[in-house]
Amino acid sequence: MQKTCALLISATILYLPSNLYPVMYTDLLGANSGSNIIDGVVALWNMNSHFVALVILIASIFIPILKILMLVFLVYNLKKTKEDRQGNRLVFIYRLVEYIGKWSMIDVFVVIIMSSVVRIGGLITINPGFAIVAFCAVVILTLISAEQFDSRMIWDRRGNCEQH
Repeated sequence: MQKTCALLISATILYLPSNLYPVMYTDLLGANSGSNIIDGVVALWNMNSHFVALVILIASIFIPILKILMLVFLVYNLKKTKEDRQGNRLVFIYRLVEYIGKWSMIDVFVVIIMSSVVRIGGLITINPGFAIVAFCAVVILTLISAEQFDSRMIWDRRGNCEQH
């Protein structure tokens, strides 16, 4: 439980720079500009790429914070003694956290593909920024945190509730 909490705290701390600092830098004819995740979503939306903008918004902003909140909810509720129905909800939330974890890397793949593909004859180059490293760390830390979370504790807690 302590490892899970330490990893969650680390992921929460890194979540802020991953969304505030530039994820990538675009050098267009010598003019260098950085853009964070929200800037990218807005630019994609303005280019009428609504589906891609929504996918990146959900995968890069909402899923990581939702995952962190759900893991905090699991850790918090394991400390409380409640009825059996709560145990079923905790199991569902834990399985949901495991399922959505892999979808958080979509943003990273977009930056990697764009920085390797978009190199148009010295006119435009795209390079990854610090925030993509922080974002990768958030995703990896939440994945490890979910792995470190011992789901057997939910079942042990359910057994203790049934005995009372």
